[in-house]
Amino acid sequence: MEKICCLLLIACLFGCTRTPEETGPAWGVTFFPLGAKVQFEATAPVQRLTAFNADGTRVAHLTFPVPPRQTESLYFEWAAGETYRFEATLETGEVSVQEVTAPRTYPRGNLEIAVPYGAAAPRDQKALVLQGSEMTATLLITNGTQPTTFDLEICLPESVRAVRFPSTWEREVRDTETCLSTTGRLGIASEVWYRELVLQTAAGPRAANQEISGSVRFTTAAGETWEQQTTVRLRIATLAEITGNLSVESVEMPTDATGRVDPRQRADTLSYARPLFRWLGTPQVDRFQPITYQTLRLRNSGTETIHVAVSALNTDPKLGTPMPFLSPPETVDRGTYRSAAFASVPGGTVTAVPLPIYFHPVYLKQGLPTEAIPGTYQREITVKVWGSTAPILRENRPLHLIVPNRVALFVSLAAIFSSCIGFAMLLRYPDRLFSGFTTKHLIVISLFSTTVFVAVTIPSTLFF
Repeated sequence: MEKICCLLLIACLFGCTRTPEETGPAWGVTFFPLGAKVQFEATAPVQRLTAFNADGTRVAHLTFPVPPRQTESLYFEWAAGETYRFEATLETGEVSVQEVTAPRTYPRGNLEIAVPYGAAAPRDQKALVLQGSEMTATLLITNGTQPTTFDLEICLPESVRAVRFPSTWEREVRDTETCLSTTGRLGIASEVWYRELVLQTAAGPRAANQEISGSVRFTTAAGETWEQQTTVRLRIATLAEITGNLSVESVEMPTDATGRVDPRQRADTLSYARPLFRWLGTPQVDRFQPITYQTLRLRNSGTETIHVAVSALNTDPKLGTPMPFLSPPETVDRGTYRSAAFASVPGGTVTAVPLPIYFHPVYLKQGLPTEAIPGTYQREITVKVWGSTAPILRENRPLHLIVPNRVALFVSLAAIFSSCIGFAMLLRYPDRLFSGFTTKHLIVISLFSTTVFVAVTIPSTLFF
């Protein structure tokens, strides 16, 4: 009796034990004049993002066919002091909810400096840039709620110099800094003004002060003025330092647009259901729709976020020339034959970067329609730091283009036709056919047929 009570007590203890809940991706919400920005700390498996007001009415909605960026924007008109509910639906179906109260006042205007191109680093991190290379920096000024004029000044450290900037800007050297200044006007609320600067980092020894500072002074028609400032801290690294932290975890193909691998498909293979006869014609294919994707998974073992540009080129492995029928349309790749993607790889994570693969079964070669040729081609994948032209990683993978084998099909049809005739004759004239063979001969024929069937079927099933 005591043993039974102990077992019941242990079962109750296990039943009352609470299973720890899996925590979803960390994310935060900040308001801006046109809506709210949702910031994710890392690549988040989020499928939908929805915002509701205090009455439970949906005011904004976003659906992500691919993993969202680290910062996504929801556009809606919010009321000061009102509490809004934000729901992030994960790929697993779970819903992460946050309730955020809109601010009663909002800063009048804002200045952002993104280095390299389009990638604004968090305030607690340094922007990682390549030593001795050119990069594109983006300047963004967002207006407040009323028309203003502004005076902008950007100061560069000694280790960074401006290579190209608008000719109307003024340039001034102050001690070890180089300052660029300009003026402008913002005529409507929440208007965004932006410019691009081409900067070059020094190839020699790196200075201690590696910061880009910026300030903008706003002035209204009534003479009211205020100022916004921002600073971007830089870490200028060599190619070896960045390459030491960034590595290729895997290259998978075919996948979907989110990087998921279909185990039912052959790896590194593109299958095309070509018509059996040429007079049937080639089925129409959307030139602007990828037929599949290949996914490059990058591991960042460092602490800073590395912003990369990834491109892929499908070539002939013998000649090294691009294959037009495996290239994006000219309006997509601008005649480079490359598919490209941009990604931010946070420190200590593995980030999936899907790249589209296009296929044109009939393409123009020297002005004449030409049919794509099955065979084995090569995928050349290149990884570069955003804003620079120096490759830091290269990967080569095969691409097998397969189509139905007409010869094998005709042989199979001939074998089936011959077998049908043989079975018909066997049913029609059984005595005449079997009278010429002894039992020993029939057993040998059966064994030989079984051996041939096993020798052909099993290898083709296992290896093909």
